Amino acid sequence: MEPTTWQRLTVSAPPEVREALAALLVDWGAAGTAEETGALSAWFRPADRPGVQARLERYALDLGAPVGWRWDDEPEDGWRDRWKAFYRPARVSERLGVCPTWEEWPGKDPRVRVIRLDPGRAFGTGTHETTRLCLGLLDRALSARPDAQVLDVGCGSGILSIGALLLGAGRAVALDIDPLAAQAARENARRNGVADRLRVVAGDLRAVGGTYPLVVANILYQVLLGLAPELSARVEPGGTLILSGLLTQEAASAETVYGALGLRPETREVEGEWAAVVLRRAS
Repeated sequence: MEPTTWQRLTVSAPPEVREALAALLVDWGAAGTAEETGALSAWFRPADRPGVQARLERYALDLGAPVGWRWDDEPEDGWRDRWKAFYRPARVSERLGVCPTWEEWPGKDPRVRVIRLDPGRAFGTGTHETTRLCLGLLDRALSARPDAQVLDVGCGSGILSIGALLLGAGRAVALDIDPLAAQAARENARRNGVADRLRVVAGDLRAVGGTYPLVVANILYQVLLGLAPELSARVEPGGTLILSGLLTQEAASAETVYGALGLRPETREVEGEWAAVVLRRAS
């Protein structure tokens, strides 16, 4: 039987690690997460608390950055209502909306394609600035190049791949080193009717071959720098690379690193403290 009281964990951490930390909390057994007022909240069963506490202490030590947390009791109905309140239907680009599975999409514009997601997994719900930036840039890229094949690196929930397919991409490959993320991407692809056009791979870039006309990676800055040679090599001549997961002060550095690998910066978009960049390889 489900417990009637849950343990609510509230974690304060630097903004550049919150999205990755939210994914970790889900891996550690969180039944739901939410970001509010600069902190992350996650809900665990009482029996999970000792193991999560130990992992969090190790994470904070390895990160070497200020991380604080506290535990509180919360009734089951309280956390479920609070969690759902953070996920509402939202228009994220000219032709895309994101809607949780328990809501009805309120819009009537026939041009808008709606991504249906169960946000129980924190990564890639469409609420984070970097995800919205990527979806908007994908919308524009696919307007100019419909039927393009897409490679989504660090796919999380699969929201970017699914969005690309709903916008008219021919096929997509969604790649993540986390098997739980790959599983979530498969489930969401089926929910949105695009599973037949989406190949989901649990692994790193060595697990996929070839080059692509459109590559997107919404990952933390340090990871993007480490992946730069392999990631840039996946962009075909004349192809486009969309990068996000960047703080605004990191965007110029990322453009320089990828520019040295033959990708010319074209566009930079900013929302709040986050940025996304578009780069193109010469034909």
